[in-house]
Amino acid sequence: QAGMVVGGGGTARAAIYALKEMGYAPIYLVGRNKQKLAALTQSFSSEYGIQLLSTEEEAQALSAGQHPAVAIGTIPGDSPIDSGMREILCTIFGASDKAATAAADMATSPAGSKKVLLEMAYKPAVTSLMQLAQNSGWKTVPGLEALVGQGVHQFRLWTGITPVYGRARGAVMGTV
Repeated sequence: QAGMVVGGGGTARAAIYALKEMGYAPIYLVGRNKQKLAALTQSFSSEYGIQLLSTEEEAQALSAGQHPAVAIGTIPGDSPIDSGMREILCTIFGASDKAATAAADMATSPAGSKKVLLEMAYKPAVTSLMQLAQNSGWKTVPGLEALVGQGVHQFRLWTGITPVYGRARGAVMGTV
């Protein structure tokens, strides 16, 4: 199954690596700065199968089976999505001119599970990217959830102590 990374900075580099390690291929890369994305793509070997989606037409050319089953958002959450990038994402997420049922059908991966967007930004709690994916029936995982997981693993690595996940999550989410 295909994966997708939205953005072209340092977090995007880590996201590409993670998707490759989890067996996703190809890995689509969508972002605002095409030159930066091309440089990022060239910094990985061809075995990563990274494909730039630079236009809405390139996104539309993908068959249903080529659409990503998982996406990782690495763009700032507190800014509007660039209009050109938004058109590509609407096509990928299935939000462009589709009825809700068609969007829900498209948001199901071939294995029958929901398509998932992991948002790495954690402010605001619901980003524009998350809203765009949710509107098309994708399951979204907010950035604070990733922050909790990262914090738990880092604490264990640094101290040798594994914190209680629920308490750590409550502290991050402000529910403790």
